[in-house]
Amino acid sequence: MTKSKSDALGPSGPLVWTDGELVQQLPDLSVVLRDSCIDAQAFGAWLRAPLAQFRAHAMARASMAERAAIIRWLEAAAAAPGAARADGRLARLPAWYAEPAVSHAALKIGRTWREALAAGSDSEIGDLLKSACESLRRQKANRGRPSMRARDELLRAVVTELKKSLSSVEDAEHLADEVLVACGVPSPEASIGRAARRAKRGGISV
Repeated sequence: MTKSKSDALGPSGPLVWTDGELVQQLPDLSVVLRDSCIDAQAFGAWLRAPLAQFRAHAMARASMAERAAIIRWLEAAAAAPGAARADGRLARLPAWYAEPAVSHAALKIGRTWREALAAGSDSEIGDLLKSACESLRRQKANRGRPSMRARDELLRAVVTELKKSLSSVEDAEHLADEVLVACGVPSPEASIGRAARRAKRGGISV
């Protein structure tokens, strides 16, 4: 099954969701496509992958607030590594952000995190936690309106696919907008065509 990756969520690499997890069930597109010659079932099968990519991006953006909370969690542990080891916190790292960041910090000194936790001193453990915090802070946060950029990418992909079966670009753009709305994706407020062209100018591949 195709894998759809989110934006990088930790120094060790991006989290991965399967298309099936992100798009468990598509809406009935036969109503939207009823006046076209497009096979709704075949089109739905094609749509699953780009829609999953859009949703993975949305999930990654939603998790950015969690990154800030994890940094605070790591800072508190780094300030009192002995207490954090004693109460078991450091053996049960939060899987998102903390675990990959701390594992990466340990690998930089040639150990796994479990090895460092078992053999390292409190000062060394504190240093590793601080290094993990620094790695998370260095991660570049997307600015502007990234959710709209991801939406534009999905819209352009759908327009491109629909144009294969429709006689005009305008028909493809109008139908693409209806498809996105049916899937719960925000519709461009002003111009469907402009949004699709914006995605193309951004160098987004379909």
